[in-house]
Amino acid sequence: AEQITLLEEEIEFSGVKLGLPHSSIRLNEFISRKIKSWKVPSVLDPVLSPTFGKRFVLNPEVLKPLIDASIAVTPNFKEFRELSDI
Repeated sequence: AEQITLLEEEIEFSGVKLGLPHSSIRLNEFISRKIKSWKVPSVLDPVLSPTFGKRFVLNPEVLKPLIDASIAVTPNFKEFRELSDI
């Protein structure tokens, strides 16, 4: 949240691309509110887990605020299957 606030003071956003989402719904809700307040297009390319190793996001439900703030969501097929239920 602090990083967004600092960037917001220095940059006028014309668009946003999100990749590696946070696992905290509270932070994702904060990010979503910020994106909506900027009134810019947002694309979510969710990375839920690496090819090998520990998952980044255990519960895809936490992405709902980011999905709702985005004009496009570009998951790969595996991620699409996980996200299609939310």
